[in-house]
Amino acid sequence: MLKNYFDIFTKDIETITENMNRKRIYYNDLICNINKIDNYTHDFTYKKFCEDELVQDAVLRNLELICHELQQTSLHFDNKYIDIDSQKIKSYNDIIERDYEGIELKFIWDIIKNKLPLMRLKVKDMV
Repeated sequence: MLKNYFDIFTKDIETITENMNRKRIYYNDLICNINKIDNYTHDFTYKKFCEDELVQDAVLRNLELICHELQQTSLHFDNKYIDIDSQKIKSYNDIIERDYEGIELKFIWDIIKNKLPLMRLKVKDMV
């Protein structure tokens, strides 16, 4: 009987550890993609960003990955600490994936300069 309790306890610890490791991987990927976007655009002005399609493509691809990672974490983990609105993230992802040509660059620039730095700080606090 005691062995059954020990087995349950051990299984719970393994599950918690696995979830923590998976969460850490998602959050590290988030930080990595945010850093890539920052590296691509750190010395850019909005005008320069609008003129550089290569950087725009790289940024949009990394935003897609960020949206995907945030969706995965919202499915598997409690994200109350980083204020993830999964519906809003899904709508961002839908816009990026389906309306690629119609994306307003002002919208993307705002995300780059205002949203991602805050997200990076919140996620780094959790990792």
